[in-house]
Amino acid sequence: MAPLIPPGKRGYLLRLGNLDVANLILPGDHIDVMATFTLRKSDSNASSKVTYTILQNILVVGVGRELKQSNQDVTGKKEGSEGLVITLALDPVEAQSLALAQVESQGEISVVVRPHGENEIRPITGVTPGNLLGMPAPPTPARPSKAN
Repeated sequence: MAPLIPPGKRGYLLRLGNLDVANLILPGDHIDVMATFTLRKSDSNASSKVTYTILQNILVVGVGRELKQSNQDVTGKKEGSEGLVITLALDPVEAQSLALAQVESQGEISVVVRPHGENEIRPITGVTPGNLLGMPAPPTPARPSKAN
């Protein structure tokens, strides 16, 4: 796998519980990574979900399926359940960001495949359940602007 990872990048194994995307993602594709977090309001016990695109234009260097054992990952999949494992080429800061997002989102990580040749990195507003009902979107977190 190491020869497939570009200089300055690291191989990061991302386990996804959704096998439906397995036929969409191939080595050499570029993806965006989204994480869904639970936000708790400081003045009450109320909480809400918000989904942010945390990484954009990420190179996929490997794709495979895996049988997971219980307590092996943050998604809480049951023993013997099947999942998708993709190997991503991330710089060290991206790897740290994704590791934290996996923990903070309790494994609620999703990916979308980009069309070939589309490599634009741009701010993407997060989405909450309120947005689905027509309420204003949450602010977009500041992100470094760079192309992979």
